[in-house]
Amino acid sequence: MVIRHTKAWKSKPAPTAAWRADLAPFPDNVLMRVVTLSLELDEKSLFIGAYGAWTQKSSSTPSSTRPGYTSPEAFQSVGTAFVRYSVESFLPTLSAQCSENAKLADRFKLINAVELGFETEAQSSGKVYTFYKDWINSETDEALASPNVLIETAEDGALLTTLAEKVTSQDIFNKILPVVKRNVHHTLMATAFLTRIFDAGITGKIERNTTQTIFKDVISDLTDHFSLRSLGDLAISKKRVTGYGWAAPLVTQTIVPDHYNSVNISTLIYNCGTLELTTELGQILAKMAKEAETAPIELYETIYMPILKFLSAWSPKENFTGHGSSFRQFSQSMLSTYIIRYVQMEPAKPASWARQRTSCGCNDCLSLNRFLIDGNQQIGRFPVGKARRAHLHSQLNGRSGFTHETERRGNPQTLVVTKNMGAYEAFHKAWTERRNVARKHLKDFEEMSLKNLLAEKYVSIMALSPSKLASASIQQQPLSSIVNSSESSSRGALPPITKRKVSTKVILIEESD
Repeated sequence: MVIRHTKAWKSKPAPTAAWRADLAPFPDNVLMRVVTLSLELDEKSLFIGAYGAWTQKSSSTPSSTRPGYTSPEAFQSVGTAFVRYSVESFLPTLSAQCSENAKLADRFKLINAVELGFETEAQSSGKVYTFYKDWINSETDEALASPNVLIETAEDGALLTTLAEKVTSQDIFNKILPVVKRNVHHTLMATAFLTRIFDAGITGKIERNTTQTIFKDVISDLTDHFSLRSLGDLAISKKRVTGYGWAAPLVTQTIVPDHYNSVNISTLIYNCGTLELTTELGQILAKMAKEAETAPIELYETIYMPILKFLSAWSPKENFTGHGSSFRQFSQSMLSTYIIRYVQMEPAKPASWARQRTSCGCNDCLSLNRFLIDGNQQIGRFPVGKARRAHLHSQLNGRSGFTHETERRGNPQTLVVTKNMGAYEAFHKAWTERRNVARKHLKDFEEMSLKNLLAEKYVSIMALSPSKLASASIQQQPLSSIVNSSESSSRGALPPITKRKVSTKVILIEESD
């Protein structure tokens, strides 16, 4: 029934409009389950029918094998069935299925699952599956050579190393190395590849001279493109449900350290030091430090701090801390930038009650503005009619630094505006919390290692003192609302503090005719 109804639905003529299209009678996971079930029942005809229904192109909708609707388990069953039932004629269809995955890692999840199915059935049945091995090799070559395949992520880089471990050195240089160099501008991919190709030389999976030659070749290209800025959009990588409201769960954005990429980048730096690639090491560290001056500040939590901590843990054992070393300069620069950009200067308490005026120029707002900019007045009273009060409320809504409410007595009723220190208090609370976060990070470092790395800047950095660390090249910038504990803490600096005391006064502005 599943096969019959699915084929009938896919054979329908294309509708004149998308909204006229009928829904699929069964979701793809049902079709995949029928495919695996046919193998469990060992029914060749059922498998051929189910696989045909699953892969048949629909006249009215995109292919049901589009990415996101397949599972490696189903493809392993397909590989097993192909060897068991000798259905080589379906291989072009299988190739088309795999090619619909534009990402290299996603495509190889399916190819590897099919290969596992081939091998499992061949071992249990004793059949020779040379023809299918040739298909695997062909699909691998196609994926590596195709300009349409996306090779961008750390997962892709790790996969390329896995492929390199299976082929000859000549194939590595002819097929895999060109792919890496063509996509070397994707830092995370290239970094993952380099860390694993280096390890493959140490473990003997690939000849060490080969891996070091490849490492030196790729790292020289990577230094021109090295950047972690793309991680800025991914800094908030998880959302955590913190409670449930009346209609929906309450979701808090949680900054999660990127352990995987942090280890890869730290290992890359370590390996550069091991191979004494001083120039490349210096270029990578300098680029990272320079980028940290303007990159999303969340990257300190997700990637920069983990990298610094990993390298700091290694530095006592390695020659990272010598006088004038790139790593010492890198550590000083990264932590100085962190204090300047993240912690920032302590907010100064406002010197008067002056507040920013409204943008409206009507008569009522002129009176309101005279009160707002008066540094000696804390409370203003505006006895005006309902419509005029509503207008004044609208000018004050959403602004901090005062409250505004209607005193419901008399005729007309009175709008009472009371200036307060709420904005300053929110700024200062957020600054205190940021300072505590920074202090906790610094405590995670081993003390002697940190002293060696920071040298003359150790005291200023440990004191969390932006004023002593600031330079012309690093300007204090507003923080995003994610790293501020208070919504208002990203709106800029407050006026400088003075010792002048201001008395609380009340101003009464009567309604004019």
